[in-house]
Amino acid sequence: MVIDSSSFNKVRGDVYRLNFALKNTAITELALPAIELSLTDVQDQPLMRRVFMPAELGLKSGVLQAATRPMLR
Repeated sequence: MVIDSSSFNKVRGDVYRLNFALKNTAITELALPAIELSLTDVQDQPLMRRVFMPAELGLKSGVLQAATRPMLR
């Protein structure tokens, strides 16, 4: 499983959107992983850390089928 693409954009004010696409390159289904987002300052010092659990990703299943690529928001 790989993160095929990702973006982190300011929507407005203090609202941001994280988008990413997970790609299952395996020949079998895999459980969705937790995704960690870490924000750092210009000196690469951590400012914030958030872990998104699979249940928070908005998918109907906690499994990523073989050779699939859903876009997650």
